This record gives sequence, structure tokens and C-alpha cells, in this order.
Amino acid sequence: MCRNPLRTLSRLGRAVAIAAFAQIVCAASAGALTIGASDVPDGVSSATVSGVVFESSPRVFSHKSKPGFTGLGVKNGYVDGEVDLEGESLTIRFAEPLVLDQLVLGFLFKKGNFGDVVSEVARVRAVTADGHTVVGDLAVLTGTTASWSGPGGGPVTNVSPGTNAGNGVWAIADPFGDLAIRQLRLSAVKIGCKDGSSNSDFAFGSLTASAPVPVPEPGTLALLGCGLAGLAATRRRS
Repeated sequence: MCRNPLRTLSRLGRAVAIAAFAQIVCAASAGALTIGASDVPDGVSSATVSGVVFESSPRVFSHKSKPGFTGLGVKNGYVDGEVDLEGESLTIRFAEPLVLDQLVLGFLFKKGNFGDVVSEVARVRAVTADGHTVVGDLAVLTGTTASWSGPGGGPVTNVSPGTNAGNGVWAIADPFGDLAIRQLRLSAVKIGCKDGSSNSDFAFGSLTASAPVPVPEPGTLALLGCGLAGLAATRRRS
């Protein structure tokens, strides 16, 4: 039985193109993870979760829970279980640089709620794969809106209202765009001269991160190009 050489070439072209494309997609999707506040234990100042190192300063971790939301912060201070202005911070270190797909922070309220005399602001300082530092501030504007100043530009979704009736939970999408991040440091931003629990404080809720989308190697691009060229040639001849 004789085989049609053009049909064979077409099949080969499809196979080459599919294999090359699959290599790119699989590499791009590897390494995705989600870590929530509850995954980090209380009572320690350093913990490793799914290869990600969490550190608290100057005291150990503490959780704060309200119906519908559990956050991670620092024990005692102005507000137990939150990151406040008493020199507190949370540091998150990735074993390999990852792209931050989403960051969720909670207990950030509009001025006048839960005794706050300011609309609260959380700062996220990130160190990129090449050692540069980029900074973004999550600032509450109203009970249901907030702004994000990081290079990713947001958007910010209100998960729970920043009012007495809610938990002040905010989800930032792509907070640093497609930058690969090695480290995050979360701290509160002082607004005006007021100290204590009436100023900014908040808690870490969760993060979702994934491996950076790789630039295809020349060999992979060549395979993909050959496959597509073969398909095109077959179509022109048929």
C-alpha cells in the first residue's frame, strides 16, 4: 500500500508543532503553588511551607481569625496577629524566583471603622530575581475600594468590606506584573503622626505564585517553526 508523502509530511509537521508547543506550555505551568495564613504555624519566628520560608519580626507568628477570614501576623504588639507599626514585618522567601499571581491581605479598614483614625495602608517590598527592589502600597480608599501602587498595577478586588461589617480583605492580582520575585517583605505604613492600633495594621491572607514563563530556547523555536512550515507547505500543495 502506497502512502501519500504530503499526508505523511502533514502529520509529521503537526506532531513537531504540537511537541514544541507542549514543551513551552509545560515549562510555563510548572511550579505553581498557593499558601494560606493557616499553613504557617503559630509560636515560631521561622517556618518553611512548600519550600517557601516565612519569617516574622521582632516576635513569633500569631493568627487572628474572624468569621470568614484567618490572617497571619506577629504576636502581641499593638494588635495581636497583625503586622503593625511596632517595627513588625513578615518576610517571605522563595527557593526559586516566582511570579506572584495574587496576594491577599486582610484587616485593612477605611478610616472610622474599628477605631481606626486613618484609612489603612500595607506596604509590600519585593526583591526581584536580578536583585532589584520594587515596592507597592495597598491603600484603602472606601469600604469596598482600594488602590495598589506596585508595578503590576492591580487590579484590587474587595473580598470582604473594609468596614465594621466586614473583615477588610483585599486580593491584588499580578501585584508585580511578570517580574520574578525572590523575596517579599510586608509592613504597615504610618499615616500622619498617630501611633498604636488606631493607625495602619493588617494580616497576610494568602499568596498564589507560579514559575516565570520561560523564553523558548532557539532549538524549541526552530522545531515549532519547522512544524508550522511543514503544515503550510502541505496546504499549499494540496
